[in-house]
Amino acid sequence: MLSAAAPGLVASNPGGVRHWNHRREGAEDAGLLPYEIFTHIDGAGCPGNNEFSEQMGVLSSGEEVVFTVVSHPDLNGDRSEREITVTLGDRYEYYVGLCGGDSACVEEPGGLLVEMGVENGDAFLGVSGLRSSSSSVDYYSSKMSGEYPVSQSALGAALTPLAMIGVPIQHDGQTMLLEERAMLKASDGALPRALGTAGMLILFDFLFWLVWINFLLGFANLIPMVPFDGGHIVKDGVHSILSRLTSGIHPMRVELMAERISRGGELPDSLHRGSSHYAAAIWGDYSSLEEALRLSVTSSTR
Repeated sequence: MLSAAAPGLVASNPGGVRHWNHRREGAEDAGLLPYEIFTHIDGAGCPGNNEFSEQMGVLSSGEEVVFTVVSHPDLNGDRSEREITVTLGDRYEYYVGLCGGDSACVEEPGGLLVEMGVENGDAFLGVSGLRSSSSSVDYYSSKMSGEYPVSQSALGAALTPLAMIGVPIQHDGQTMLLEERAMLKASDGALPRALGTAGMLILFDFLFWLVWINFLLGFANLIPMVPFDGGHIVKDGVHSILSRLTSGIHPMRVELMAERISRGGELPDSLHRGSSHYAAAIWGDYSSLEEALRLSVTSSTR
């Protein structure tokens, strides 16, 4: 359901979004701010990471490039567009420079960068955490987009709940970064048009938390203790094993033994105080199990 609802939200200004600058690099020097959106590089559209990588691949360090940037929203929620000129740095020299002159360090990343295809003169904007302005919802909508093979989409859908567990922790209890949330709008579908941007965000949040809570509850139910489902599974398994190993013991005593083993050390105090009566009943020290139960209840009410 979440993957079906996610396409109802799209980027209001398609483009790349950066998260932070590397100090003393081109982006910072040109005045590119956190979470601003750049939509064009030298007039060529840049709607996503793939287009950004392609355009940066034909540029070289030292070149001056004009970026079209969409600013943060003002007090009225409006964004303005401006152009900034960036002098590109050298990607290879940046990573080697992190070694601070240590020759052993230079050799290690140098060899690795060569294997990665990074060479002297490669263009470097100087930003980290680059992602498209709709990446928060694209992650979910891609599962049903048909972009990937069915087997890969099915595996991705199965693993998505695991990835979702950490999202509210990373984003201070939100389903996505608030800065990226402000970059979304309702798409042109019938339901998004009817609900609007606010309604689609509410629907997305509702479905996200529905999946998130149910997935955690499912995990909790696997805990091998009563009253969780996992505890009942353990109890049934123990009962089955004891029934085979203790054919001469009364079935009710086998049931009680399985109950106590499945509860382990988490017995309430009331049962703990009456544990001696249960043990006596299990091993035949009382004439009937009913008497043991009666004495246990009596001890718990003292």
